[in-house]
Amino acid sequence: MHTIPKEPNNRSLDIIEFNSQLLEQDQIFDFWSESIKPLFLCEKKEDHKLEHIHHKSAKIDQIVLAKGGFSSQFFVRDRKHLLRHDDSDHILVQWYAQGGCHVDNGGRNYIQSPQHIVMMDLGYESFSSTILPFSEIITLIIPRELLQECWGSIDNLAGLSLPVDSTRGVLLKNFMLSLSEELDGIKVSDASTIAQVTVQMVCSMFKNEVKQTNVAPDIFEVELKLLIKNFIVTNLCNPQLSADMLIERFHCSRATLYRLFQTYGGVARYIDFLRLKRCYRYLVSNPVKRGEITKIAQYWGFRNRQQFTRQFRQHFGVNPSDVVMGGADNFPQRYSYQSHKNIAPNSYRLASWFTELGCATKS
Repeated sequence: MHTIPKEPNNRSLDIIEFNSQLLEQDQIFDFWSESIKPLFLCEKKEDHKLEHIHHKSAKIDQIVLAKGGFSSQFFVRDRKHLLRHDDSDHILVQWYAQGGCHVDNGGRNYIQSPQHIVMMDLGYESFSSTILPFSEIITLIIPRELLQECWGSIDNLAGLSLPVDSTRGVLLKNFMLSLSEELDGIKVSDASTIAQVTVQMVCSMFKNEVKQTNVAPDIFEVELKLLIKNFIVTNLCNPQLSADMLIERFHCSRATLYRLFQTYGGVARYIDFLRLKRCYRYLVSNPVKRGEITKIAQYWGFRNRQQFTRQFRQHFGVNPSDVVMGGADNFPQRYSYQSHKNIAPNSYRLASWFTELGCATKS
């Protein structure tokens, strides 16, 4: 008797769901802060305890939808954190169903509340403080590259908002609510289509706001930055890729090039980061032997094994050989459990989703 294998694409989405009632009181903050670390540093408020969190997230192809609630707290994405987690250069589309937040993001101050759907731009520093003791929120996490496919070059989207009592606001709010309620029924085979529709929906509803925001005197530099980024992505394998090559190619000054990539710590760090991500994804996705690590590093532009290993360890906290031994599923847990033995694996799995978004579009 032959068993017919189950079609993998008929399975449901990978969903992460947790509730603080299932955790010990002293574990709640660590569990939550590790989950969202690629996006923000989470800080407790002195006058409030982080007593309750409920959260449900699903990775829908190259976007993540999250729905949940949390006690009052601070969310910080300062310069140091931004540089450490510049792989999470995403746009958050958020609607607070309850509560709200004071936000300073990208040099803009605004309030997130149930009256508006608001964009937060993780390409810039962000400091947020919740307003009430408890908040309920729905969030779409979308890689910047996916929005650029709809809008072309985009720069600072921080604080763009839609009133929920407007036609477009109602449509987008209802779409986000419906999607969050249907997560359990979505199949992997439909994920790509649903993600594309979701991005198109966001782009359509925010189209007018983006046009108004992007009319700025530095539009030339915005376009230049996009062209340089695209050139870097397509030339990562070239070991000669450098600031000098970019200056010659795009006829810009060294000062301009540094200013364009200042949030990344300079263009050289941006290039190294992209190369490290390509190597990481290859190591966890393919059967690799230790002796092949050097060839993989050289393919992606690293000149020697020592340089690659040192930068890989600085960025991910482990050696490339450790990733080869553990594979994609074990890497986040092994890395994090070195210092947090009591935190559930789901918090690290959720964090890994945030860092991996958009990688498929660049590989």
